[in-house]
Amino acid sequence: MASLSALYPKTGFVVPSAAAVSPFIDSSFNMGAAVGKADIVSALSSADQAAHAGLTIEALGLASVSMQPLSADEIATLTSASSTSTTRVADFIGNRLGAGATAIAFTSGKPSSAWVQLRIGTDAGMLNWKLVKTGDTSGCAGGWKLAGSGHLDMHMNARIQRNFDAAGTASFAREWAAHVELDTVLQENPAVNKIDVRGPGLTTFGDFQIPGSAGSKLQLILPATGYTHMRVADSNGAASTFYNNAEAIQSCQDLASLPVNTPGLGAGTACIDETKVAPGKIYVWTLKTPNGAVSAFPFQINAVPLSKAFAKANQASLFATLTSITPAKLSSIPSAALLDGAVTFNYTQSATYGSKMDNCGLYLFNGATPVLNAEQNAVGQETSCTFTTSGLNALASNVADPAQSGASLFKFTGPVTSGGLWVTTIVLGNQASSGQPYPN
Repeated sequence: MASLSALYPKTGFVVPSAAAVSPFIDSSFNMGAAVGKADIVSALSSADQAAHAGLTIEALGLASVSMQPLSADEIATLTSASSTSTTRVADFIGNRLGAGATAIAFTSGKPSSAWVQLRIGTDAGMLNWKLVKTGDTSGCAGGWKLAGSGHLDMHMNARIQRNFDAAGTASFAREWAAHVELDTVLQENPAVNKIDVRGPGLTTFGDFQIPGSAGSKLQLILPATGYTHMRVADSNGAASTFYNNAEAIQSCQDLASLPVNTPGLGAGTACIDETKVAPGKIYVWTLKTPNGAVSAFPFQINAVPLSKAFAKANQASLFATLTSITPAKLSSIPSAALLDGAVTFNYTQSATYGSKMDNCGLYLFNGATPVLNAEQNAVGQETSCTFTTSGLNALASNVADPAQSGASLFKFTGPVTSGGLWVTTIVLGNQASSGQPYPN
């Protein structure tokens, strides 16, 4: 890992060639059906993707158990409608350990592969990827190479959010992401229309305080038109009226502090019980078509979620501070034109906890109707973020792209009455997002 990271020095950085990266990646590499060795090599040798100065890939330790995607028998047991177990994921882990499915596999008494906990750069998440032992020592003297996770790219990051209203009053909320892009899911299997996530603390608002409750699986369903990520559903499987098109759920404890008449909040609203969340906990994601489960995989979290009290007391050290916006007023954003390069946020960060930028966002409304929602990748952009079409992580726009049916363009037409912005840092293993109105 040190040899691979050395290709991305903080000073004097030159984007490495595919030939320089290739020796670190095994031919068996996969991150789901559509991402193989060529794709990860391309990402690590492209400035538009992962290749930037200071990129580091660290090995944190061995996984606690084999993180291989589930077998057909394991999926059947985990999803059985007749099961009365209240700890299905714990049962699954116990069964693997009991069967000797440890993090290391041996051939002729020698290690041949290992599941290793990795952290890439300052990412809030942790990856469990397989490494395989080969005879090729050109990149690493031990012959070890990255082979990927065997499942599609996603993450479950802890988040702390700060939102300022028009009067400048801040409110805070804790979230856990369940983020996966629709195109990634459809590449895995074009018939998938739902993902079930099981694991510690996942429940519904109506159940989380009931002693001995089995909790509930989190359901992710297809996105609304124009959105790119799977979204949270209520316990009945319908799109959540509380979360709208979000892909992250809130702390059950935070929901309990909201007024009883909060729009959309009900007994079936998904949430996560913070008392049951801890680093090292494993969750299982199951991809489903209308005919049933087709694949499943384990995922391990590593973050200690930040408390609201800590976030309030340490705001300047956790959240990026916006210093200026271009254009300075929402009304100056050019309408009916591509916004590529037209909007820039400038900000500062604190070095107290090693804060690094992750993303910045822009959203526009006509009354209560969403007009545009854009998220820009800001990794490595530590002082400013300029929105560009090529750099967007996600986009939901009311303007259809005539060349790509169902796609949308990075522009808006018609009236915009209000807008907002956010900047997100990675700090202490959490995503810390700060949002505020866009001056009009």
